[in-house]
Amino acid sequence: MPLTTTVKASNITNLSDARYCAGMGVEMIGFSMDADSAYFVEPKKYHEMRAWVAGVQIVGQTESDNAAEVESLLAVYAPDILEISHPEMIQKLSGQIPLIYKIVIDGIAPDDLDDLLQLTRGKTAFVRLESNQNEPLNEQWTDFLGLIAREYPILLGFGVTANNVRALTETLPIKGIGLAGSYEIKPGYNDFGVLMDVLEQLEQD
Repeated sequence: MPLTTTVKASNITNLSDARYCAGMGVEMIGFSMDADSAYFVEPKKYHEMRAWVAGVQIVGQTESDNAAEVESLLAVYAPDILEISHPEMIQKLSGQIPLIYKIVIDGIAPDDLDDLLQLTRGKTAFVRLESNQNEPLNEQWTDFLGLIAREYPILLGFGVTANNVRALTETLPIKGIGLAGSYEIKPGYNDFGVLMDVLEQLEQD
């Protein structure tokens, strides 16, 4: 059964999460291509997992600010969509592959995002707002999202819980939400935690 909004699951590291997300109707599944990332998935494992999931778009995630390095990663991983986190990569890679631009909002006031968002206009498929410090989704942020999400294709990746996700997606003009995968406890056993709880709330009635 499809979900009530678009969902991108990030930092998937194992087949259990990948297959669960695909089965739940998640539209985009993200894998880190960076060897220095805690969520790195080496190419062989990536292609093995990709062969097991169908009906989803595969997102290659990178923090690199080197266009040549990113192009090399694209040749190896061949994702459907590329997620980048450096604004200069937008201009260099726009038109080569659909882009998601990730903005980590920690320490940034909502009003200070305008310049970064302007760089994405017409060049990215989505803008994913993320927090590494569990930034709360306060009234200042919801008011801001109510305005900018009418202009930009926002995936909300912070402050989302099973208790508020339905209300957020029904009241804010966001394109969807971003969730994170989990580490595998041992092969075949996972603590899906928040990811599972939120997806269950997004199942269509």
